[in-house]
Amino acid sequence: MFVYPRPIAAYLPDLPLMKKAPATPPKTAPAITAAPTTPPASR
Repeated sequence: MFVYPRPIAAYLPDLPLMKKAPATPPKTAPAITAAPTTPPASR
């Protein structure tokens, strides 16, 4: 019974985070900033 509440509690915060993450994740922010710098650099 102690093993169930642990994984569930870890998933609960992950679910709301995943929904807000796709909106503006920290990993995509740097990627978007690097994207505009890649096209000119390629030329």
